[in-house]
Amino acid sequence: MSEIRVHFPTTGNPIVMPDPEAVVTGRTFTWVVRNENPKISVVKIEFDQGEKYFPNNAGGDSVCQKPLVKNEASIWAVAPAVGVKNGTKPAKYTVYGLTALGGEVVAKLDPKILPTDP
Repeated sequence: MSEIRVHFPTTGNPIVMPDPEAVVTGRTFTWVVRNENPKISVVKIEFDQGEKYFPNNAGGDSVCQKPLVKNEASIWAVAPAVGVKNGTKPAKYTVYGLTALGGEVVAKLDPKILPTDP
């Protein structure tokens, strides 16, 4: 399973490692979030083109918000099919650090992800 690490430093924008990350379509992967910014209490991940990464998510298939617990959170997703055997379709998403659920944006970053059909 692929793992994308997100770190919110005390100030400034988050750091995402690796960027970009390759994920295999139909397989689960996770974002592991760690926070040092006292203004951030929620992490939000949103895909730019409405790709369906978050099945069964109350907020919709392309957006997920999760409160931080002890400044940490894990968010899982499933990489969608790209429609081409042995193909890759780069996707753009944004990681936000928010003050609360649906709250003000404190920090954000626009990394990439590479869903791949093996």
